Amino acid sequence: MKEWIDDVWFRIKWEYNELRYKVISFFQWCKRGFSDDVVWNFDYSIAKWILPRLKRFREIDLSLPTNITDDEWKVILDKIIEAFELIKFEWEDEYNSIIDEYKEREKKIKEGLRLFVEHYGDLWV
Repeated sequence: MKEWIDDVWFRIKWEYNELRYKVISFFQWCKRGFSDDVVWNFDYSIAKWILPRLKRFREIDLSLPTNITDDEWKVILDKIIEAFELIKFEWEDEYNSIIDEYKEREKKIKEGLRLFVEHYGDLWV
């Protein structure tokens, strides 16, 4: 019987803390436009926000840097998008892969982010 009471009490405390956290997060969001949980995994938050916008930018296809061809620009955008997808899905999936896969993934992320920084000024329509 005591074990059952302990389980129920634990569940009540858990639910109270969850509700408290949600209320605090709501007021932070109302005051600042974001809550603290966004900055805990900032790389994920940025990737989650920017990824659909980059994909739409790629679909619109209205701008092109002056020093590269259209096909080269699409390849660059695809690499940037892939980097942000890898960052985003690393947090969403159970990511337990072997070291070689991890290194390959990190290599793609670094290349995509380097290209993002290099072509940041070209992301306009």
